[in-house]
Amino acid sequence: MIPVLIIRSTDMKDFSTIVVPHDFSPQADRALQYAIKFFYGQSGKKIHILHILDKTASRAAEATALERIQAIIDNYHGKTSAHLHPKVSRGEIPTAILAAQQELKSDAIIMGTKRSMQASDNAATNAANLVYDAECPVIVIPDTVDSFKLKKMVLLVGKEDLMEPEKLSVALVVARQFNAEIHVLTFYDEGDQDLAGQDVNEDSLAYYFDRFYTQHIFVKSDDLLEGITRYLDNHDIDLFAIIPNNHARQGKPSEGRLTRLLTLQAKIPLLTIDKVNAFTNA
Repeated sequence: MIPVLIIRSTDMKDFSTIVVPHDFSPQADRALQYAIKFFYGQSGKKIHILHILDKTASRAAEATALERIQAIIDNYHGKTSAHLHPKVSRGEIPTAILAAQQELKSDAIIMGTKRSMQASDNAATNAANLVYDAECPVIVIPDTVDSFKLKKMVLLVGKEDLMEPEKLSVALVVARQFNAEIHVLTFYDEGDQDLAGQDVNEDSLAYYFDRFYTQHIFVKSDDLLEGITRYLDNHDIDLFAIIPNNHARQGKPSEGRLTRLLTLQAKIPLLTIDKVNAFTNA
């Protein structure tokens, strides 16, 4: 493995504004609860509760949606330090969600989803489509999550990710916000035997992630999706983070397919990291 110089950024900021798409389903309620607990005890934070209507929806439908969101907000009165704001947009999902995220200058999106074990390329949920197109961090909350805990996160990285440290910054921001451990995970196969040797990037990772860094784990697997699933099933993890645009590898699921399948089949919160330039003050 080639040694990589990683420079720790000093201008990263914490999450301050989150968009939570809400279709009044139990999955959306779970995502909102997660977002509220994500900001627990922190002042000046904003959560935009976003409902998407069809372009042809009437003004009455929009008014009704706003009333329903306001009822949700009223239910949290005095129970959260975050400021909750109603938002109704029109269009197709995920396009309308991403447009709202840009308009509201949100740092991230937290979205609920219903798990699906359908493994075909055509399998899709709104969350799976969203993470594929998003240019900001997205946290997907599966319907199996019923409480908030963020003490241990695993970040899946490849050789390319270590050469682009700005893409590691989101994991550091989240860990810093919750004093969480960061476990770095890399999979390799027969063609990557060099990855199984001494990790010459250990010092760089320890420097970049500072006191939050715990270990860099190497796991041999000829099937990346199967290897990830097995690892998550066998370890107590609160958040699994991936960098979608570095997962296209020969003989492995393509970038879009792997991200989609992980989103569909996730049992724990999944953080997808894409373009993060807007997430820093630089």
